[in-house]
Amino acid sequence: MRVLTGVLFSNEAEFFESTNSLKRQCGVSIESFVLSGLSNKKAHDELYAAFMARASEFDYFFKLDADMTLRSEDSLKSLIDIANRKGAAHVLSYVYDVPSGIAIPGVQLFRSDSRWEGSEEQLNVDYPPRLTGESVLIVDPIFVDHMSSPSTYQLFRYGIHKALKAIQHGRGAKKSINKGLLHSAIINGMARNYFSGRAELVWALIGARLVFEGGVPGDGYHSEEVQSLFRRIESEQPLFQELSGDAARFFSNEVQNWFRWIGKFQTT
Repeated sequence: MRVLTGVLFSNEAEFFESTNSLKRQCGVSIESFVLSGLSNKKAHDELYAAFMARASEFDYFFKLDADMTLRSEDSLKSLIDIANRKGAAHVLSYVYDVPSGIAIPGVQLFRSDSRWEGSEEQLNVDYPPRLTGESVLIVDPIFVDHMSSPSTYQLFRYGIHKALKAIQHGRGAKKSINKGLLHSAIINGMARNYFSGRAELVWALIGARLVFEGGVPGDGYHSEEVQSLFRRIESEQPLFQELSGDAARFFSNEVQNWFRWIGKFQTT
């Protein structure tokens, strides 16, 4: 089977681990390319355009974020075998999210007759294609790990990104309660792990709290404003200590976290 793989890279610390796990895959013929230095929206648009432009050369497309690592040398072949066995045009497999400790969507394999028809979506930019067959969902995260060794900046922007997707500010009728629940669950998982001793996760909680308190621009999680804010917090120890304490208190009770999210989701 011939597979065209697109890797989306935005300074993730796991990049070399991710691409090396791809090179180690057995039983499939893989050609890969990397998209970097782009906004989340533009990266996905270019990824799908590249897939469709070369559809006649491949059997499957595989999308891999640079913070995702294939667990074994036959992970990709196993996904393809599932697609072939079920005659599926699309496989979505949950991944193990290391910061939160829960299984989340996911990594995706597409048959090469899939077609992406464009989207104006700015927040949920990973929009589905038009398929010529069924989708298969695998909820057991046995193939891929997510964010196994993130940098502090990755954690900061991850918290921001999850909070933006949890609240969905200004989206009106386009809000998705399922997506809101998912991203709130990830934040709560990171809070549990922080209080269990994973001190580095405070960066994710700082980012998430700033969004809930209206202190982060809502137009992106990897903007120059976000990068500048991270550099300031990192360089000013008193500010870091203050924000760390605020974030720990803010997310200290999971029931209250859910109540707070519901209030924000309903009113913003």
